[in-house]
Amino acid sequence: MKKLIAALLLASLAISSVIFADVKDSSDNDLSANGSVVLKKDVLVFKGKALKPAAKVYCGGAKPLKQKKEYTLSYENNDQIGTARVVATGAGKYTGKAVGEFAIVPQPVKIKKIKSIESGFEATWKPSSGVDGYELLYTAPDESQSGNILVTGEQSSSCQVTGLQPNTTYQVCLRAFKKVNGKDYYSTWSKAKKFTVANYQKPDDGGDEEPDDGPAFAEKYMVVDLASGGISYLDDKPKKGWSDVYKTTKMVLRKVPAGKFVMGSPTNEFGREEAEVQHEVTLTKDFYIGVFEMTQKQYAIVTGDDPSYYKGDLRPVEQLSYDAIRGRNKGATWPASSEVDDDSFFGKFRAKTGKAFDLPTEAQWEYACRAGTTTALNNGTNITNEFDDGNMFKLGRVYHNMKDGKGGYEYTTVVGCYLPNAWGLYDMHGNALEYCLDWYSENMAADPVTDPKGPEKGFYRVLRGGSYYFYPKESRSAYRSRYSRTDNYNNDSGIRVVLVLE
Repeated sequence: MKKLIAALLLASLAISSVIFADVKDSSDNDLSANGSVVLKKDVLVFKGKALKPAAKVYCGGAKPLKQKKEYTLSYENNDQIGTARVVATGAGKYTGKAVGEFAIVPQPVKIKKIKSIESGFEATWKPSSGVDGYELLYTAPDESQSGNILVTGEQSSSCQVTGLQPNTTYQVCLRAFKKVNGKDYYSTWSKAKKFTVANYQKPDDGGDEEPDDGPAFAEKYMVVDLASGGISYLDDKPKKGWSDVYKTTKMVLRKVPAGKFVMGSPTNEFGREEAEVQHEVTLTKDFYIGVFEMTQKQYAIVTGDDPSYYKGDLRPVEQLSYDAIRGRNKGATWPASSEVDDDSFFGKFRAKTGKAFDLPTEAQWEYACRAGTTTALNNGTNITNEFDDGNMFKLGRVYHNMKDGKGGYEYTTVVGCYLPNAWGLYDMHGNALEYCLDWYSENMAADPVTDPKGPEKGFYRVLRGGSYYFYPKESRSAYRSRYSRTDNYNNDSGIRVVLVLE
């Protein structure tokens, strides 16, 4: 009997043990306690609408639960930049809720352009909606210099960085940010752009003061709106100097007073050539002359074309022929006539402005270049070295400084990067050769002349000022160059516009 009772007791305990083992604690099915939400992506880009990233839900095991049958999904704060939530609510035998979070960040931004400024650069971009600002990061390859700049404001679209090392290449990238509940949300970084800081020199660098722009007088500067052809005047230059507007959509010319000067070079001038015979010249009429060489953007606005080999809106237009500038028919008859062909550059420019703009005569060009000086260079100095001449290197782009970084280009560079002369005219030495009206002649008379127009006929037209391809001695104030009037393959031949006042 005792054995029977003992057997029954053991059997009862065994049954109880089996029942206990088969009954799972109900808390194991509670998503609040054991659930987890795993997102396919936990960072999404804001797109102006609700975002619903794919998710898997688990409850204590390695196998994901089945959506709808064992849980349902809902989303919170998923239509704006910030932190959004995915809520899994248990279904069937599952109870409770499990929560996952994901970030919604601003849309990426892209750097549109990086341009050179003194000792640094300016980056521009298209503004992004719904953000608080932007962060720009710049880094040198060897990490010797790097930094980041925060630019606040949704509509901000540019940032300047200065104090960088010249001739150093930096990687620059950009991202947008928005602060939500005290936390910053950043877009991904833009694709890095490489930019080399130019060895930029303002006119007063190196201890040289910018030359006086001459005496103040009424209508000192003429400004031409190239789109409309409208003309206005300034009594002085802007306080902040000439912006890029005056090198692109507008053209600025400086009034030069009539006067007398000695044209040519003295016999002891370094680099002098026989065709530079000195003689006295009297100019009886005031004239306006371009402060800068004509740029590619300016030429394209007038003609709809840019023939230049070295492209860049702010670089001088080149690969021009005398025929393209004035025309091969009426325009080729100077000095017999001052007319130009309608389809030439000056034909179109005159039609747009109603003014008789033209090239300078050779005498007008040298008079404007010298601005009262009698030395080889228009800042009152002479050259002393055929190749590496420091005086020339301050004034213009020539062969042996064409990799100095000024303006951000080699060969021709942005107009106005070097020192101006006393009348505020830039690049009279180097960068691009500048056509004059005159036929070229080796035989310049030593006799005094008044308002000379050059020989009556010839084969070559005169160009002055030298270019990026010339040595310093070939870019002096008195140096004379020549091209056939039909030549249009020279990537250093440009123009500077003149208007003689009657």
